[in-house]
Amino acid sequence: MCSKNTSFVEKTSMELLIELLSGTNLHKWKERAEAISTSMIKASYDIKNAVLQKTLSEELYTTLFDEDRTYYAGSYDDSDVSILSLGDVEVLSKNDFTNNIFIVHIKDRMTRIDFKSWAGILRMYNLLQFLKYSFFTTQKGIDDAIYDVIDFNTKRTDTSVDWSFVYEEVLNDAKVLVKALSRHTEIPLPNVGEEIVDESNTVLGEAELVWETLKIAVTIEEDLEAKGWTMFKVDEEEQIIETLLQRITS
Repeated sequence: MCSKNTSFVEKTSMELLIELLSGTNLHKWKERAEAISTSMIKASYDIKNAVLQKTLSEELYTTLFDEDRTYYAGSYDDSDVSILSLGDVEVLSKNDFTNNIFIVHIKDRMTRIDFKSWAGILRMYNLLQFLKYSFFTTQKGIDDAIYDVIDFNTKRTDTSVDWSFVYEEVLNDAKVLVKALSRHTEIPLPNVGEEIVDESNTVLGEAELVWETLKIAVTIEEDLEAKGWTMFKVDEEEQIIETLLQRITS
């Protein structure tokens, strides 16, 4: 996969950073991440493995894995960190490595992480961040339930990354709605946190989600009225989606 250039294996993290900043070929970096993850995959793997279930939140685990499918994997485990690389056998058999799942889990609940381990973890992050399904978790994060699965990140569509940016930008009150919206690929991306103005450019208030061309806006708490606009509260999920779809097709 990287037969033409394996020099990145020997480069320091600073050298890799300079190479990334001075070049524009992100596809090369994706291939490197895929090569690293694929090189670890060695044998069949039972996804009910306790180690795997400990390294992901329950919601993310059930979203990523299908118990009716067969997986191959390879792993590394010590007192500081566990690393697991997995692939769906059916997908791997087609020489498709873009959907490999790579998990680095930091055991920070009871132990103090060794400096060398931290350096290795950071280097892994530098390289594997370009893999579509790379996850970096900590035991404290799992125990404190801080990881929220973003449904559209596991849908394997070109628009998933754009929706993830919307998800990250909105207030917590709107995240459930954004997840629901992202399942409808025909719905365009909204602007986040935008002021609504009237015909005289007077600011009427701020909406959390705004579709300027469709004249639809969603607010968190504020009641807004503006001529020509259809306004919703964030908890009116069904009405919002229905109206958006009607406007798109009309």
